[in-house]
Amino acid sequence: MKKALLVVLIWAISSLNISVLGQEKEKEPRKDGWKRGFSFGTDFSQLLQINPKVGAGEDRLGIGGTVGILANYKKNRLLWDNAVSLLFGVQRLGSGLSVINPTLNNPFQKSLDELRFTSKIGIQTKEDSKWAYATEFTFVSQLTPTYPGNFLSDVTDTGASPISKLFSPATLTFSPGINYKVNEHLGFFFAPFSWKAILVLDDEIAALPASDEEGNEKGVHGNDWNSPTDFDNSFHQLGSTTKAILQNKILDEKGTFKTELTLFSNYLESPQNLDVDWRNEIAMNIWKGLQLSLTVNVFYDHDVKVQITDWDSLGGIQQTQNGEVVLGRRASITEQLLIKYNVVF
Repeated sequence: MKKALLVVLIWAISSLNISVLGQEKEKEPRKDGWKRGFSFGTDFSQLLQINPKVGAGEDRLGIGGTVGILANYKKNRLLWDNAVSLLFGVQRLGSGLSVINPTLNNPFQKSLDELRFTSKIGIQTKEDSKWAYATEFTFVSQLTPTYPGNFLSDVTDTGASPISKLFSPATLTFSPGINYKVNEHLGFFFAPFSWKAILVLDDEIAALPASDEEGNEKGVHGNDWNSPTDFDNSFHQLGSTTKAILQNKILDEKGTFKTELTLFSNYLESPQNLDVDWRNEIAMNIWKGLQLSLTVNVFYDHDVKVQITDWDSLGGIQQTQNGEVVLGRRASITEQLLIKYNVVF
């Protein structure tokens, strides 16, 4: 009965096909110097078919969510910005027993999973100066284990190990540098000596090989790999980090635009090849907090090879004749269009 009520509730909410997001209200820091914010978002996508016509499709259920926390401190010349975000989503196509494993119900697949933490502390060169000496630390990983096929568990029941999970992989950066804030809309950060590390702490995941387009073997997450028993759990880099952030209201304040571009060059290996993390969002106000939002994120890491999209291949991913996934150096692009409702807490 509880499952039935849950399905009805999900159906009722998902028929609206909206996302609810709480955003911190723009305001000056409190007397103690802190400005805090919390955001929560959830979206549902649902389709139910009972006795469907031949060729009419199948059931669909998607559940996603986002959580964001920020805590910024400003007092005298001291600046300290902290932000945590979690993006997570799962989906299931069809119902009944799984075609992969008839002993299990049709499983959920992961569609999105990113955990990100950023902290930047700085001291202005003088009171109300646009310049500040700053150090930024970032951490990016995944929250839950992912198994082959992007499933949340080993649906094949073969004892397969996950292909990713928390801290496998994880990307850490530590960047001491200088910050220049032109105005409330535009800012720059530059770190001439920045440390970046790719960690794959789980040995079973670090031992997973992957072939690139040239037939070279590499760890599936970019770690050095020679054989299933000869591999490294980390890959360290030393280089420079440059970041630019632009945000403003557009179309007579009917919408907002934000873009954040981060570039990294590894001095120790191929410094001419830049790693790119470019995050963009355009949001248009529809009515009293209701917004149409478009996000486009671009990721490229010269040392992390990705799956290659091929619409003519099985699953839309390029594979070898033996069915192994081929990896290559490509820009990874994620786009999302949604309707969201903003609530101020």
